[in-house]
Amino acid sequence: MQRRFRRFYNSRTAPKPDTIKDIVRRFEENGNVVDTARPGPCQTMRTLINIEKVKRKLADSPHRSSRRLSRELQLSRTAVRRMLVDDLNLFSYKIQILQKQSTVQKENRLTFAKLVAGKVEKKEIEIGNIDWSDEAHFHFSRHVNKQNMRIWGEEKPDPFDSKPLTQKRSLSGVQLAPRGLLVRIFMKIIQGQG
Repeated sequence: MQRRFRRFYNSRTAPKPDTIKDIVRRFEENGNVVDTARPGPCQTMRTLINIEKVKRKLADSPHRSSRRLSRELQLSRTAVRRMLVDDLNLFSYKIQILQKQSTVQKENRLTFAKLVAGKVEKKEIEIGNIDWSDEAHFHFSRHVNKQNMRIWGEEKPDPFDSKPLTQKRSLSGVQLAPRGLLVRIFMKIIQGQG
């Protein structure tokens, strides 16, 4: 059968015998070789009703995650995410938690930054000699974890959540020095008010 196909169509390749038999069978049964529709309905979750359900749930609480919405509405997480982004034109924003600062503190930080930038520019300070460090506060209260906290909205929420750093928490940090690798990792418990 394949040999006859190659000879007739002057081709080096030919479909497998099962494919040829299937095409012939479809032609004899239907009068054409178009694939028949697969059984079962084509299911879509992005219906107007489901989009409206998602919109109402978010109106109640914009802090709901797409994972939680999908679980509550019994829809796939991908479908919920597409409804949020494509149909409702919403974006996921991370909550910013900032330490409360007075105007004087803000001015002092800006003055210090300008002073250091000037000294670096005049080569009075060499950046390669600066020890860089970072720290993080882990609160023992029910304080928001900003890495996992998102809010859905059409535009970035403002103002940011501002909390004083006077609660009981753990302080962790790391320090790196470019003059030979100095790595210090520390952790301590800080007792605060609140």
